[in-house]
Amino acid sequence: MGLKETVATAALAALKVASELIDSTVVYRDHTSASADDFFSGTFDKDSGGNRDVYTDYPIEHFVLTDFSQRDIQLGIAGPQDQQLIFAQSEMSVTPSPSGTVLVDGVKHVLVGDNTKEGAPVKADPAGATWTLRIRKP
Repeated sequence: MGLKETVATAALAALKVASELIDSTVVYRDHTSASADDFFSGTFDKDSGGNRDVYTDYPIEHFVLTDFSQRDIQLGIAGPQDQQLIFAQSEMSVTPSPSGTVLVDGVKHVLVGDNTKEGAPVKADPAGATWTLRIRKP
């Protein structure tokens, strides 16, 4: 087992232990819009000529949900309702998209941030073990 696999295994083990202490459910909801090219896939609405949005839910079992520090909020790095959702990359078969949403106990949260290193809405750790999503309750 290489270093990357070792880190991923350790991260998942830590998230499993931590998530046992959290009494919440989390779902990542991927969002795509259909286009005229999708006419035969069933996602293009031929009657209205418009796009039907398609949502795919990915339940996340092992996660940590953290608030940003007061320092980050005071410096404008994060808003007062921003949180970080950290989970193992092995939990999902897709790469999270900034256009996705997160449901925490059924409440919709949007991904927020800019494309700077500090403020990116979707971040992967260097070992490829975890995703960190920056979310905000609208």
